[in-house]
Amino acid sequence: MEAPMLETINMTSLSQLVFEPLLPFWVLALCLTPILLTGLLNRKLSRVLLALILLAVLSGPTTERTTLVPEKDVVAVVTDISPSNQVAQRKALTNEALERIKTQLENMPHVEPLYISATGSAAQGTNIFRQMQSKLQSIPTDRLSAIITLTDGEVTDLPNAADLPAPVHMLNTTPADSFDRRLIVHQAPAFALLDKPQTIILEVEDARNNEAEITVTLGENETKMLLPTNSPQEIEVTFDHAGTNALRLETPVLEGEITARNNQATQLVTGVRENLNVLLVSGLPHNGSRVIRNLLKSDPSVNLVHFTILRTVGKHDPTPNDQLSLIPFPVEDLFEKDLEKFDLIVFDRYFRRNFLADQHFENIKQHIKDGHALLVLAGPDYNTRWGLANTPLKDILPATPFGEERKGMFRPTLSNVGKRHPITAPFAETAKDWGRMAAINPTRVSSNKARTLMTGSNGLPLMLTDEIGDGRMGIWLSSNWWFWNRGIDGGGPQTEVLRRLTHWLMRQPELEEKRLDVSIANGQMTVTYNQVDAIDSMAIEVITPQGESTNHTLTADDEFSTTIPAGDDGLYTVRAENGILAYGVKGNVRDLEWRSQADMGALQNLVTATGGSFTQLEEGKNIQLRRVTEGSNLSGPGWVGLPKRDSATQTGSERSPLIPAWLGLALILLGLALTWWLEAVVIKRKRSG
Repeated sequence: MEAPMLETINMTSLSQLVFEPLLPFWVLALCLTPILLTGLLNRKLSRVLLALILLAVLSGPTTERTTLVPEKDVVAVVTDISPSNQVAQRKALTNEALERIKTQLENMPHVEPLYISATGSAAQGTNIFRQMQSKLQSIPTDRLSAIITLTDGEVTDLPNAADLPAPVHMLNTTPADSFDRRLIVHQAPAFALLDKPQTIILEVEDARNNEAEITVTLGENETKMLLPTNSPQEIEVTFDHAGTNALRLETPVLEGEITARNNQATQLVTGVRENLNVLLVSGLPHNGSRVIRNLLKSDPSVNLVHFTILRTVGKHDPTPNDQLSLIPFPVEDLFEKDLEKFDLIVFDRYFRRNFLADQHFENIKQHIKDGHALLVLAGPDYNTRWGLANTPLKDILPATPFGEERKGMFRPTLSNVGKRHPITAPFAETAKDWGRMAAINPTRVSSNKARTLMTGSNGLPLMLTDEIGDGRMGIWLSSNWWFWNRGIDGGGPQTEVLRRLTHWLMRQPELEEKRLDVSIANGQMTVTYNQVDAIDSMAIEVITPQGESTNHTLTADDEFSTTIPAGDDGLYTVRAENGILAYGVKGNVRDLEWRSQADMGALQNLVTATGGSFTQLEEGKNIQLRRVTEGSNLSGPGWVGLPKRDSATQTGSERSPLIPAWLGLALILLGLALTWWLEAVVIKRKRSG
C-alpha cells in the first residue's frame, strides 16, 4: 500500500524582514546625518521626523515569504545477505522480520524507507557499514531518521559511532543458544623446508566440548589427532613435495551446528628444498670441468663438494707429508659414511681407477633408488672396460655402450620427446642453429623408462634421462659438450640445458614431466595439463571452495586446456585422473565470513553509542516501529523508535516591499510639507512676538 501524499504547505512569516536600500547605508547615513543633527541641536523635531521618514523609505524594507515543502524522514533498512546469514535459521528470521518491517514502514505517512542489501565473501567478510554508507551518501543527514540492520553480527568493518549519521537499531539473527564450531589457523608458514617438521598453531572454538578430533590432510596423506579445544595448539607437519602444497585441516561437524563451513581451513604452503648437497667427481682435468663446476657453484641453493682425481691409490709420491698439497681421495668418507648427505652425484669423465670398490658402486646404486639423483658426463672411457658401464652401476645406467668413441662433426638434434620435455622444449625453435660437436659415445638405450631428449650423428643418443626406483638420473654422451660454451661453430645453450637438466634431477616442480597448471583471472579458471607422452585425453576433477565437484575432460583437440567459471573466492583444487594435484586461489583462502559466534559485545557498544538499540530476533517475535520526537527514548521492550526530523525543502521565496513606491513618495512629500509648515509657523510666531 502506498503512503499518502503530503500536501504542500506555504509558510509565510512577516518576521522575515529584509532591507534592500536604494543606496548603501553608509551613503544614507552621510546624507541624513546633517538633517538629523541640525534637528536635534536646534530642537526642530520636524527635521528629525523628516530624517527618519527618509531613512525608512530609502532603506527599502521588504518582507520575504518562503515556500517550504515538508520532507519525509528516511529510514534505512540494511539486510545482510552474506553467505553466513543465509543458513536456514538465520535466513528465516531475517525474511520474517524484514516483511514485518516493510509492512509497518509502508503505513507510516511521513516515512520513506530505503532498503539496502549488504553482501559478503569468504575473503573479505561482510562489510555492512561500508556498503551502507556508500548508499547513504545521497541522503541529507537531516532527513535520516534511523538505520535498522538485520544481520547475524558477523561484521568485519565496525566504524566509529561518530561516523554514523543516525541511530542504529541492530536486529540480531543469531539465536542466543546457537552452537557452532570454528577451526582457526593462528600460524602456518608460507614456505616450508622439505622433509623438515614445520609447526602449525591452530585452535578449535567449541563451547560444548573439551576435545576435538582434527584431520590433517597433505596431498594424499591423512592424519587424525585429538586436541583440546578453546586454546591454541601446536602440531608438526612435514612437507615432502616441492612447490605448492595445500594443507587441509578439518574437524567433524556436530549435530546442531549452524554451519559446517567453518569446521575446516586450508593453508597454501610452498615447499622449498634446503640447500642441496652435490658431490662432483672429475676423473681428470679437462676443458669441460670448469664449465660444470661454475654452473653448480653459481646456483645459490647448491652446496658443492668437488674432487678431481690426480693420482691413484697405489701411486708413490716422495713429497714429504708436511709439504703435500694434495690429499688422498676420501673414498670411505664419501661413499660409506656420508653418502646420504648428497642429493646429487655427478661423475664427470670418471673412469675406474681402483678408487671405488664394487661395494661403493652398490651403495651409490641403492642411494639413487632411494630417491636421490645421478648425472654422468661421459668421456671416451665410458666405452672402455674402465668405464662406469662396467661397474655395478650398469644396472641403472640407461645407455649401454658398444664400440669406441666416434669422431666427426655433428649437430645435436632434439628428438620428438625432447621437443615436448620441459628440460629441452624451450629450445625447440632454436635447435637448428646450434653449433656442432666432434665426438659421441655410441650406445643403445637399455631402459624402458629412459627418454632420449637429444641425438647426435646417425641418430645416436646424446642426452638421456631416466627414473630408477624413487630416484632420477641423466647422462650426456659426448666428451666435448663444452664446445657450446666456447662458441665453436656458433655455440649453443649449454649452460641453460645443463641447468635445467640438474634442476629436473633435483625435482623442481616447473620441470615435472606430468604437470597441471591452474590460473584464475577475471572470474575464469584456466586448467592446462602438460605431459611428455602422447595421450588422447585426460579426465580432471575440479573442487570449488564450497566443496562442490565437477568433472571435465581435456583433449588433444583443445591442447589439453579448458576454462571454467570461478565465481567464489577461495581455494580451487584440481585433480587429474593419474593423481596429480594442482591448486588455484581466487581472492584469498582466508575465511572471514564464517565465524562460530560474532563479537556481539563490540556491536552492542557501537549501536549504544549511536543512541540505537540491540535486539535479539526470535521466531514469531514482532518488533514494533514507533515514531518518536527528538530527545525521546529510542527503544523499549519489543519496540524501536524512529525520531521525527521535521525537515523541509525550500521550493521558492517571494519578496514584497513593506513600503510601496507610491507610499514612500507620499511619505517623503508629506514629511517635507510638514517640516516646511511647522518651521513657517515657528518663524511667524517669532516675528509677531
